[in-house]
Amino acid sequence: MRRFLAATALCVALAGCGTQKAEQPAAGQTATSDGINDYQQAVINLNEASRKAVLFRAIRDAGLPCQNVIQAERLPDEKDGPVWRAQCEDKSYHLVIVRADGTAYVVSRTR
Repeated sequence: MRRFLAATALCVALAGCGTQKAEQPAAGQTATSDGINDYQQAVINLNEASRKAVLFRAIRDAGLPCQNVIQAERLPDEKDGPVWRAQCEDKSYHLVIVRADGTAYVVSRTR
């Protein structure tokens, strides 16, 4: 299995999600009662197309081949954060875990 942290993928994708007011805490510092923080919640709240783009960027930043994420399904959360199963156009599947620090952990099967 190939593993990789893709911190820039989420940072770049989430940069366009809007600005924060000065009195709000910085993103990623506030955890909700279910353990999900601002970075993770931002990805959860994205529309489908934007979420696929974030997952695509994480997969590509992990050095894996993928031209387009054609399907993304949220799986039960792991201890490290929310998990999505992303399918690329070549029918390959990748698990992407969004960690509390905003990095993406990508796990893929080798063929």
